Amino acid sequence: MAKKKIVTDEIAKKVEKENPVKMDEKKPKVKRENSPKTSIGQVVTYIVLAITLLTSIFYLVDVILMTDTSITYFSNILLASFITLFTILFTVICVKAGRKKGKVAIVLASVLLLGFCSVQILETHNLIALPEQSHVVDFTGKSLVEVLKWGEENNISIEQDYEYSDNVEEYYIMYQSEPAGTLSKDISNLTVTVSNGPDTTKEVLFPSMIGKSVDEVITFVEENFFTKVTIDFEEAQESRDTIIEQDKSGALARNEEIHIIASLGDPSEIGETDMIDLTNKSLFYALTWCKRNLLKYELSYEYSNEVNKNYVIRSETEVGSLVSPNDTIKLVISRGPKIVVPNLMDKTSSEITEWIMENKLKITFQDAYDANVEVGKPISISVSEGDEIEQGTMITVVISKGPLKLEKYANLEELRSWAMKYEVNLNESYEFSDTVPNGEIISISKNVGDTIQNGEEISIVISEGKQLTIPNLIGKSRSEAKKICNQEGITCSFVYGSYSETVQRDYVTGQSKRSGSTVSSSAVLTLTLSRGIIQKVNVPSLVGMTRSAAQSKCNELGITCNFTYESNYSSTAKDTVTRQSSSGSMNQGSTITVYLSIGPEPAKATCQLYIPQNWISNSFSGTRSSILDGLNNSGRLNNCPNTKLVFEQVPSENMKGVITPDSPIKANTTYTVTDGQTYTIKVYS
Repeated sequence: MAKKKIVTDEIAKKVEKENPVKMDEKKPKVKRENSPKTSIGQVVTYIVLAITLLTSIFYLVDVILMTDTSITYFSNILLASFITLFTILFTVICVKAGRKKGKVAIVLASVLLLGFCSVQILETHNLIALPEQSHVVDFTGKSLVEVLKWGEENNISIEQDYEYSDNVEEYYIMYQSEPAGTLSKDISNLTVTVSNGPDTTKEVLFPSMIGKSVDEVITFVEENFFTKVTIDFEEAQESRDTIIEQDKSGALARNEEIHIIASLGDPSEIGETDMIDLTNKSLFYALTWCKRNLLKYELSYEYSNEVNKNYVIRSETEVGSLVSPNDTIKLVISRGPKIVVPNLMDKTSSEITEWIMENKLKITFQDAYDANVEVGKPISISVSEGDEIEQGTMITVVISKGPLKLEKYANLEELRSWAMKYEVNLNESYEFSDTVPNGEIISISKNVGDTIQNGEEISIVISEGKQLTIPNLIGKSRSEAKKICNQEGITCSFVYGSYSETVQRDYVTGQSKRSGSTVSSSAVLTLTLSRGIIQKVNVPSLVGMTRSAAQSKCNELGITCNFTYESNYSSTAKDTVTRQSSSGSMNQGSTITVYLSIGPEPAKATCQLYIPQNWISNSFSGTRSSILDGLNNSGRLNNCPNTKLVFEQVPSENMKGVITPDSPIKANTTYTVTDGQTYTIKVYS
């Protein structure tokens, strides 16, 4: 077989050699086309595609790295990913157009674009919600419970400030410290201003209601939250229900008692009236309605979960029935719900607040660290389980901030401030140290970040600096003592003592710490210096000298002069020496008292007093007030503030309110009065 194959191959070669053209005809050549050259337009297209692709990729990376502070962070990444993938597929489509791979890319790009548009449409219509980062929402107008729950869910401490408000319901949010949209991860606490409801002590302008109707008064009182207004009725010529008298007006506190009287008109004309439905009406409204219809009333009180405190629960008189003057209307008034305190110790601050709001109570939150109570749980509450309380009761709740941990501190003072703030007892002890500077901490029983148990004490050892031994400096000169102090590292201060019989001036006669004792480097050694060897001096009379001249003489003699003023006026000029406690021979360093004149008595001011006849009215009290008002308004006694006017009443029947002829001060006459004197005006009574 091998031999036969060889023969066959040789024959084939021989035939190919003899007929080359025929062999070529049997194997026609495939015509190959030259690849077209890339045009400039295609180059530009590819460059634009490349730039677009790189830009989309850069956009995706930028979104991932730079928009983590956005609440729509995840939505932004999804959008950027859609755009980047679409750009990649679009680039592939342009490069592979006409090929099979290009068609696949077109389909994928279309699906991607369709998916992107669909997601955007669904999100726009709130049919789906893409994930967002936790962020602060706008709590304005929302209840405190919502804020506290949000804080618990996001581990944000909620701090509360309270303000009175006529417009925002109690326990609803007025303001917040962080704007809506702030990421939760960027804050640790949020302060909200909570409405405390209307301020009952706030002063509001209460106008004169005289001439207005009772209904106008009721509307004004209830709209402006006045709580102690009483309207009574009496017979009068004015038309019925018209206000005829009011005891006070102007700027009044909302809880101030105000009494108003309205006209009944002619009581005989008040007849039967239909009983109205007083349910859920205020007690003020109900009593006013009874009084204006000459109805008597009896009040009883019940607890109610449906009707607000001091509002009518029901009337025992049927609504629509006829009632006549002097009939008695029995009204049942709400005391609010009967509130029995549940176990609040197992609840969170938001759950406690919700219960308090439901029962219209008042609440004050405080917080404190406690190692034994979980964060957000109450440490203590001012009421106990089972207590019966009424609406409006103030409850104080102390909420746990968890265990207290030792904070980082820079020095001893910061540690002490921290301990004082959180009532942590520091057990301080002191030791000398050659390496730790004076006043700094050598050691502490707790590390930064360690938990401080309730009532636990922290022990610290404080450096007193290097240990120093006090030398004996008595008998040394000032310069010698100072040199030794510097050499030993001791802080020395110098004071002068007394004169000495043996020790010259500026030599040490005493020291505040005994020699040989040990002190810290912060200690101060006080050295007493001699004023010099004592000498006798002759002190002359200083009488007649000025204060400055007497002081100079005392300094010259080496004695101490204590100056004091005389108690009485005299003709001697002020600050002139009038006498001295001693004079003559005495030791240097002695002390004498020198007395100074306070000068002559100052002249008293005088004023012109004139009382015109038209200041005198028709009553004694009117006369007195009119004269005093006239003098104050005219300013005639401004320079005589201590002048006193005494009014003396003289009996008379026909001359009431007129200054008597024998009065020291008469009308229409000018008098010169001296400040500080008393003048009498006699007035007929």
